[in-house]
Amino acid sequence: MAKYSAPVVLLSLLAIGTVLAVFQPLNRAEDSRLRKFGKVLIVLAGALAVLWSFHFFRYAESRTGEEQFNRPLASKIAEVETPGFHLVLATMASTHIVPRAYLWGFADTIHAGMEGRSYPQLAFGRIYFRKAPIYFFPGVLLVKLPIGLTLLSLLGLLLFLARRLPEEWNLSAGVILGGMFLFLLVLANGATYAGIRHALPVLVLLSIFGGIAAAILVSQNTGTPKIIVGLAFVSASISALPGMRPWEYYNEFDGGTKNAYKYFYDEGTDLGHKGRK
Repeated sequence: MAKYSAPVVLLSLLAIGTVLAVFQPLNRAEDSRLRKFGKVLIVLAGALAVLWSFHFFRYAESRTGEEQFNRPLASKIAEVETPGFHLVLATMASTHIVPRAYLWGFADTIHAGMEGRSYPQLAFGRIYFRKAPIYFFPGVLLVKLPIGLTLLSLLGLLLFLARRLPEEWNLSAGVILGGMFLFLLVLANGATYAGIRHALPVLVLLSIFGGIAAAILVSQNTGTPKIIVGLAFVSASISALPGMRPWEYYNEFDGGTKNAYKYFYDEGTDLGHKGRK
């Protein structure tokens, strides 16, 4: 499902890139606002090129051009009730900006992931319908990640906020943090459908801050910081690697994987095959 979350990341990059193009000082004579905007557009064009390449640069999912879905695309778009989402999907369909098969899945993700489906969701030990509180996804990230990796990631964030990183790292780290914040903002306004699977891009971005913390600590002259990094990775490995199904792993914050079903029921826990008894 992460590929259908890609538009959120792309739009975040475009928004951040546009802000930087407008407000970032021009450090070299050859720089210009127009040149910076051009780079932002190249990112957009590159993303679309990659997407089309996965579909062999063909709009239709079949050589004959006939729809091969279990339901017509028009029907999938029609069931999206939010006017703004419906308009975006209809415009994408009329302009053929993305392959039809991708748009079909994207419409399904919008309907289920943003508008929500009418089935009960167990989160933090309480039952919710369609949508859970705005802290659902941050909470799931907190109990899904091994504690050692969570601590490293939080340390990386603190080092950035405290301006303790090398100067040349700050801009890149700020862009990553901005993208992560915007992605979580979108998730907070959506449904809990698919759980951790819809938050996978956040895991990737968060891991970068874990890598930043590890790099800073390992570069220290004393041995204690290196031991801290080693213990963080060892503890994470000991708790997570023995799990037979990595996608249903939960850390010790909620009693571990064996007891997670008492507090959470989402598609991140064995694809919904575990439930409250």
